[in-house]
Amino acid sequence: MKTLKKCLMVLVALMFVTSCNKVDTKLESQIPADAVVVAKVDVLNVIKHSGIDFKDGKVVLPEKFAAMLKDMGEQFDDLDEVAKLFESGVDFKNSIYCFVPADGGKNAFVALLPVADAKKLQAYIEDQVKAQMDDKGGILVLEDVGRDVKLAISDDVLYVLSGSKQSADECVKALAGLEKNISANELASKALAVNDDLNVYFDNAFFQKSMGTAAMVPRAGVALELLKDVKGSAYHVSLADGLRFKHESDIDASSDLAKLVTSVTDKPSAEFLSLMPKAKNAVVLGLSLNGEGILNLEMVKPYTEKLGGHAELVQLVDIFKSVKGPVTLGIASETLSPKDVSAVLAFKCGKTAELKSFLKGIVGADAYTENGDELVVNQSLNGTTGSLVVKNGVVSVKYGKAYPENMGGVSGAKDAIGKSLCGFYAKVADGNAEVELVSETPDIKGGTSTLTVTEGGKKLGVLDALAVIYNLTKKMPK
Repeated sequence: MKTLKKCLMVLVALMFVTSCNKVDTKLESQIPADAVVVAKVDVLNVIKHSGIDFKDGKVVLPEKFAAMLKDMGEQFDDLDEVAKLFESGVDFKNSIYCFVPADGGKNAFVALLPVADAKKLQAYIEDQVKAQMDDKGGILVLEDVGRDVKLAISDDVLYVLSGSKQSADECVKALAGLEKNISANELASKALAVNDDLNVYFDNAFFQKSMGTAAMVPRAGVALELLKDVKGSAYHVSLADGLRFKHESDIDASSDLAKLVTSVTDKPSAEFLSLMPKAKNAVVLGLSLNGEGILNLEMVKPYTEKLGGHAELVQLVDIFKSVKGPVTLGIASETLSPKDVSAVLAFKCGKTAELKSFLKGIVGADAYTENGDELVVNQSLNGTTGSLVVKNGVVSVKYGKAYPENMGGVSGAKDAIGKSLCGFYAKVADGNAEVELVSETPDIKGGTSTLTVTEGGKKLGVLDALAVIYNLTKKMPK
């Protein structure tokens, strides 16, 4: 809870800022072109979307969030004192930048904050850490703040240096005199140019090299070889309309990884949503698979080749090869109790005759019924009835309670499942409050996940939304 309190106090301090956020090119020019992780935070928008208000000189927390804190036994009587952070001299009107350099031996982590008043900031820092900053050629430095952190103030920039092997002034001079900065990195520049609340660039290639070779990580060789095609990734978070998380990867469409994904997937479809149970609380996962492509993977073949002496397993593998198209799993419950759970799995199978024969061979004659093209296998697990139905090339496995409605008409589920190689939809309700998550991955290059919390049809800000989710988790079955 101490971490939550500190974060909230910083957010409150930022509420005192009223100017518009703008990109600080001075800070971006001090980020090395080969930085392996770069983040830009739009602090003003984060505060705006949090739902915190300021009235009559007092901080007003969102109602539901304040109630949650009270329930947790947290006291925030000192929030109004946090205004002193705004008086510190840091210029929160501009974005804050953080990065991890490729030469981790010099700096493990660097944060760059714009400064509005260097003298005020110096006085604030010295008062907080009870130590004097040294002036080294016009650069104010504090070499030991604790936890291997150094501070420096120079040319209206506050440098927070963690894990640095150089002195603070040497680090500042190096960053201020870069030959190539992040603007030379096309992927990173594109990621940072997006005007979301939080934007992060991630250099995949650097971390793949750091993971080592197949000799160091058994069975990892093939995966690492494929991942080399992912040059970089960008992640964007927006709190403006619910919580939206978007990821983008730079991948060549002709790369081995792109070809692999194409070989193991098929065209997305929401056709099985009409088979998925619908209740007050529901989850749907949709994949678009090509069974034969999966079994032909070099990393899978060693395992399937060992099945020669197991006739039933060989038969199952052969049947799995014919699975092609959407594979959809739906789970629903009206009360979140295991007693009223309904689960359905549906997929297409090209070898239904072989599957029927296999099923008949492993269950007793009294466990299935057959009517024309339809085979129904009924089983009971822990007192709950389940069935497996094979009909018209479609296999559906049903377990638990039967609900009269289905997910076919739910727009969020259609978007998530019908447009994605891998899609996910979830809705959880409590009274007139609802939490909805829609996650779409239309192709290998990226996807978007959106979390929306409403009450009485009205969308909640991020902190009140957090409170609703907190209350829901308290009611979940243990």
